[in-house]
Amino acid sequence: MIDYKEKIKKLLALVESDNEHEAQAAMVKAQKLMVEHKISISEVQDVGKREAVEKPTDATYSPRKDPWILPLANVIAKNYCCSILIHRDRIKPQTRHLNFIGLEEDLDVCLIVFNYALDCIRSGVNSRKQKLKVCKVSQKEITSVCNGYAYGFIAGVKTAFEKQKKECESSNSNWGLVVSTPPEVIAKLNSIGTKPKNFNSKQSESLSKVDYIAGKQDGKDFDFTKRVAANS
Repeated sequence: MIDYKEKIKKLLALVESDNEHEAQAAMVKAQKLMVEHKISISEVQDVGKREAVEKPTDATYSPRKDPWILPLANVIAKNYCCSILIHRDRIKPQTRHLNFIGLEEDLDVCLIVFNYALDCIRSGVNSRKQKLKVCKVSQKEITSVCNGYAYGFIAGVKTAFEKQKKECESSNSNWGLVVSTPPEVIAKLNSIGTKPKNFNSKQSESLSKVDYIAGKQDGKDFDFTKRVAANS
């Protein structure tokens, strides 16, 4: 049986290579294996070398615009041993900027998966929005349809992660599945003095049932390994 933890550990050692091409290729291969086999960097990296870092995204949301971005980020972060940080926009008080925090290699994979999921949802949302505008329906109905698809997609992704976790736990593999937040990340959050905040939007209370079901199916079929492979 292949020891994927050891294989990833050797690849990460090559990241320190003076050969830039070799280092980059090793990192991409390690990230791909971690995604495919759900192995956290915390499982293969020496404790003394681990450090939690914060990285920004281009994603913003508000109670009225794309409120589903926060629950999407929470689902992705939880399954890649990361956490999220929210920063309020100084000019637009209702707008929030989304950042992730985690061990660097966990964080790199987390960002790849999050951005891919974000692209998939926006693609589904935009196609629906364009069709509805042609039909000249109300903005309220457009919002219900688009958010219905988005929240459904997130529910589907969550279901897919839970299914994968059960399959890993029932398998005879020796690498396992660890999705707990590393202590370094918790310590970093404590040093910043921030705590996870609940976010409720009234838009999530009025969703198109048909589009929610369609989004959930697409979320279940979401293949995050495609985006990681594209970065190789």
